[in-house]
Amino acid sequence: MAKKEWPLIAFTLLSQTAVGFFLLFTVPLALSGTGTAAADVRLLRLRSLVFVLALLAAAAALSFFHLGNPFNAYRALNNVRTSRLSREIFFELLVLSVLGLLALLEWKRMGNSGALSLIGLYLLAALAGVGLVWTMASIYRLEAVPVWNNPMTPFSFFMTAFVLGALGSAAAPAFKLLREGEGVPPFVGRFPMNAAALALLVLNFAGVVLFDPNFGIRRIGRREIDPGRSRVFTRLYGLRLAFLLSAAAAVVLTILAKPPLTPSSPVQHLMIWAFVAALASETLGRVLFYALFRKEGL
Repeated sequence: MAKKEWPLIAFTLLSQTAVGFFLLFTVPLALSGTGTAAADVRLLRLRSLVFVLALLAAAAALSFFHLGNPFNAYRALNNVRTSRLSREIFFELLVLSVLGLLALLEWKRMGNSGALSLIGLYLLAALAGVGLVWTMASIYRLEAVPVWNNPMTPFSFFMTAFVLGALGSAAAPAFKLLREGEGVPPFVGRFPMNAAALALLVLNFAGVVLFDPNFGIRRIGRREIDPGRSRVFTRLYGLRLAFLLSAAAAVVLTILAKPPLTPSSPVQHLMIWAFVAALASETLGRVLFYALFRKEGL
């Protein structure tokens, strides 16, 4: 894989993780009644918004390393109607702008006791986030690259967002984004979120095993791997599956244990491992995504 692809790996993974965490943590937090003081709820929303903004800003910064001439990046918005890349940048800027506005409003109203009603902006940011992930996937739906031009590309991109978003939400107390006693929302680290994370892991594992364009049992693409590199990439694929299974096993143990959410609880370590293992799996999947392609018809 060429060195120039590493910024794309970082950009897509960070952006999708940010969108997934926003959809599965911040939006439910904005919509749910937590029964805690309004100031505590706003503090949690503000922390999560800053976290998502930091991920998206880091992703945007890293994406510049892929450009031949970063100073011409502003011109990419000239063709929003016809260019997939322009639409990707448009949605990225839209998400950053709306999230920045939300963070500012949450911060400005931290001292107020009244309820904060910004549901419209949260939903707009959620739709823009979905649009960002979709346009990312559409960029790679190229007829000249059959290994990318199949339904597994959007499936894998959205699975990265939802799997890492769900696991990140479940593990939020373990990462000290939240602390018990500061109004942990009812969906964090509890059975519903853990069950959702497990279901997403199983779905992702099944999709990769069955339909991976290079290694799946019923692979969709027409790719033939270079025999000289086949063994290395096959091992990376196997390692990816192992990480997915490890993450699923950690979530199962978390569900069965049902201990309280305390900093010293072993479940906290299981939550962290589940997220780290899933992140490692998605990183390997993205490495294989960029490394194993060939243009045809040229």
